[in-house]
Amino acid sequence: MPRAKIRLFLLAFGLFILRATAAYLPVSTYANGFFHLNSGQSTYVGYKPGSYSEATPMTLLVWLHGCGGNAEGDLWAVAPAATRQSQSYIAISIGGRDGGCWAVNSDAPKVLAAITNVSQYFNINPRKVFLSGYSSGGDLAYRVGLQRASMFAGLLVENSSPFSGSGLTAASAQASASWKIHVAHLAHVSDTTYPITTVRPELAALVANNFPVTKIERPGTHYDADNGNFGTTYDLSTYLLPLIDAGWETPRP
Repeated sequence: MPRAKIRLFLLAFGLFILRATAAYLPVSTYANGFFHLNSGQSTYVGYKPGSYSEATPMTLLVWLHGCGGNAEGDLWAVAPAATRQSQSYIAISIGGRDGGCWAVNSDAPKVLAAITNVSQYFNINPRKVFLSGYSSGGDLAYRVGLQRASMFAGLLVENSSPFSGSGLTAASAQASASWKIHVAHLAHVSDTTYPITTVRPELAALVANNFPVTKIERPGTHYDADNGNFGTTYDLSTYLLPLIDAGWETPRP
C-alpha cells in the first residue's frame, strides 16, 4: 500500500477511535450506575439502570428540583432504590440552581443543554423524553415543556401549577405548544404554596383546550416526609413515575 494511503488510513482510523471513545471519557460513574456530567450550561447527575442496552433506545426522564433542593439529592427520588436497577428509563436531575429556585425566564438553556449532552453518551429514544419537576421545578417544566412541546412525550409535575409560576399567561402558554402534549399533575389538597383552588382551574383550562391531562389529588401539604403510604416522595414514585410506561410518545415528524 502506498505511504500516502497508509497515512490516510491511519488518520481515518484514529478519528474513528476518537469518535467512538470521546463520548465516554468525561463520564464519572459510581459503582451502581450513577454519573456526573456537565452540559456546558450546568452540571447534572444521572442514573443508568441495569436494564439499559446500547442497542436499544431508552426513555429519558429529566427532573427539576424545588426551591432549596439540589440535583443529587433529588435524583434518589426519581430513581427509587427499590426499583432503579430494572427501571425503564435513564433519569437525570439538573443542577445549576442547587439550594435555590429556578428562574423560569432564563433557565431553559440548562434543561435543553442537558438533554442534548446526555444524548451524546447514551442511546436515548427522542420520542420518549419526559420533563418533570417539583414546585419551582414544576414551574420551569411547564414553561419549557409547553414552549418546546415537540421535544417531550409528557410532563410529570408535582405540587406546582401550569401557569401561575411559569411566567406565561394561560393563553400564551397553551398557544406555544406545538402539539397537545400529555400532562400528569400530582397535587396535594392542603398545599398552601400552590393552593388546590388555583391548580384545579388551571388544569381545567388545559383540559378545555384538549390537552390530555391526568390529574391526581392526594392528601398532604406542599412537602410531607414519607410515612408508610403517605408522603411527597412516596406519591411521586407511586402515582407519577409509573406513567413513564403509559405509552406516551411525541408525534412522528
